[in-house]
Amino acid sequence: MIQRALLAAAITVAAATPGCERQAEPYVAPAVTTEDHAPELLDAAAVSVAGEFTGRRDFGEVATGAVLEHAFRWTNETAVEWRVQRVHAGCRCVAPTVAVDRVAPGGSLPIALRVDTLGYDGARRSHADVELIDAAGSTRTGRFAVTWRTVEYILSSPRPLRITDIGPGEVKALALALKSRDATPFRVLAARTSAVGVAIDLPAGAAAAAIDHSLTVTVRGVTPPGRSGALLEIETDEPRQARLRLPIELEFTPAWGFAPAGSVSFGKVAAGERPSRTVQVAPRRPGADFALDKATLVPKRVDEPLDFLTVAAAATDPGRFEVRIAVVADPPRSHFFCDLEVTTNDPVTPTQRVAVFGVLADRR
Repeated sequence: MIQRALLAAAITVAAATPGCERQAEPYVAPAVTTEDHAPELLDAAAVSVAGEFTGRRDFGEVATGAVLEHAFRWTNETAVEWRVQRVHAGCRCVAPTVAVDRVAPGGSLPIALRVDTLGYDGARRSHADVELIDAAGSTRTGRFAVTWRTVEYILSSPRPLRITDIGPGEVKALALALKSRDATPFRVLAARTSAVGVAIDLPAGAAAAAIDHSLTVTVRGVTPPGRSGALLEIETDEPRQARLRLPIELEFTPAWGFAPAGSVSFGKVAAGERPSRTVQVAPRRPGADFALDKATLVPKRVDEPLDFLTVAAAATDPGRFEVRIAVVADPPRSHFFCDLEVTTNDPVTPTQRVAVFGVLADRR
């Protein structure tokens, strides 16, 4: 999939106007397109092989997760003026920036590339293409390539970092171990994250040089339910990896849920058959002041009839409820698909849905 985004820049340039003096025109930068895939894996033997690129920068060995920047400069040695028509990033880790929109004969075109290597380990290469067009409509494309090889100077575990089943208001902790790859002592200077509810605690001995350190990552369930991620940034005095960037996966769960979870299947329903299914609705943690307000069936499509189904809810135990869905007539179509929507008094996640589906066995 090609993702398109406008390069946020407005530059005023001089343009020739027949019969009058040169006047300033507002410049709207060309669209920047990006290929939505990872940078290409690079064979070690190919690193030193010169390619047919307009510009090339080999960063050599870099720390895992490093952010790389390089400014290329292309000189216009032709006799015509070229205008920048399109800028294309070769992968989602490359962000190109073109500072000017046109290049006169003898002039130069600065092209800056910013490469975020986080998640792209090993020997890699990527590029940015810049397409130019002249007054006659002729075009030419220059390719500006970058290569790098990541090295993990400070090892971290567990891998990947993941904390799951975080309920509202709950606090969960994860021990994060850092260790020097080659037994070089290092200090942990600082640790931070911009994610809400996530904190990194440094032990008292973090400021002392050691070949390994143990940190604690704590997460409080303050965000809406679902999966999300955060980035941990750890500063060290290891010159080869002064900043360690570690992604962490988080899974926040609501205070209540369904059993069984996932979906409610009627399977194959024969003509004249009147099956029913029950769904348990209860808080995930004991002691919650939990109440069910209503349970309804919601069609997936506006014209989907649901009058062949009924739904009823009843309390089974304090704070626990059972919802019964029953087929009371033959479905009018060969299959049915809807949602059971349950509303409760939970202030964080008052409403949740679970899919309900079935097939009429002898309907062709």
